[in-house]
Amino acid sequence: MAGTEAATAPARLELARRRAAEGDLEGALAEARTAARADRSLSEAFAIWGIAACELGLFADAIEPLTLAADRVPRGSVGWANVTSQLARAFSYLGYWSHAASRAAAVEAIDPPVPPVRQRIGAAFARVGLIDRGLAHLEWAVKARPDLADARHDLGLAYLS
Repeated sequence: MAGTEAATAPARLELARRRAAEGDLEGALAEARTAARADRSLSEAFAIWGIAACELGLFADAIEPLTLAADRVPRGSVGWANVTSQLARAFSYLGYWSHAASRAAAVEAIDPPVPPVRQRIGAAFARVGLIDRGLAHLEWAVKARPDLADARHDLGLAYLS
């Protein structure tokens, strides 16, 4: 890795954070990817890259950075649950159902108290055909955050399945 690239990686990560906070997911993805490629030790850069890719519907592009981030974040933490639930989501949209179910089950085991995380694992379970298992998480997410449109949408789809 070139010295200049390594020196700019933290600055790129900071830009990625700002762009994500502003809702500029394309900008966040580009900056985080540049930071992660320049300094592979920046786990947060991989997380932002993968999460932004998921939120943009670029699920195939999200697998590598989310896998690296999930493997580096302390298992059982809220950060790990967030990254791993996004990874389960990406796997489920790409048809890698055993990977999706495995990652969602790992998050389920810690009973995360975060509605978007529960929504993502519930939706991943529902997409892989584990409707009853997914419904419990989706219903919990909608009850906890009735304003969460994705959770309401995924719950409706699960009820129709």
